[in-house]
Amino acid sequence: RERRAVQVSADTERTTHERQDLEVKLSAAEDSLVQLKAQVVDTEELLKVQANTLTQTTSVLEEKGHVLEAKLLQLQQLKETADTEHTMALHALSEEVARIQAERALQESQLLQT
Repeated sequence: RERRAVQVSADTERTTHERQDLEVKLSAAEDSLVQLKAQVVDTEELLKVQANTLTQTTSVLEEKGHVLEAKLLQLQQLKETADTEHTMALHALSEEVARIQAERALQESQLLQT
């Protein structure tokens, strides 16, 4: 009977220690859970900020794209105008060269006749 009482006492003490260990582990797990929840909240906030920044960046890039498209259209119009002016200048120059050649030919023929 005494041996049984000693055994029960030892079992009770071991069970008490195991329970205390489990309570410590449970408390640590609860602390970790609280920390993880806080990290999740922080991460969600960071993701919201990043999503907002990405949306703003996308809007800015779209605006810049529209501006670049407008500038490209202006440049194409300027090129067309420059091409037209260049063509007209070449035509005028060709006419001037032809006029000068005709004038020179007339002068040469007049010189030959005299």
